[in-house]
Amino acid sequence: MNDADLDYHLEVRLDALRREFAGQANPEAITAVGRKHFEHLHRDATINDFIPELTHRFAREELMNAGHDQLLNAA
Repeated sequence: MNDADLDYHLEVRLDALRREFAGQANPEAITAVGRKHFEHLHRDATINDFIPELTHRFAREELMNAGHDQLLNAA
């Protein structure tokens, strides 16, 4: 997966999270959580194909475990 494909697939996954958590968290917080997981996964990766899916899973898990007040106030 080249960098353009990786960016596209990451945005697709982040969009899915923004839709899923709409009304529970602001879009910037969702993006920040996702980007944090992406950067962690991508740092030492040699194969990028699964990074968008893993980013989605880890960010979704973190967002689901966060308290409602944390999500509404996160930036």
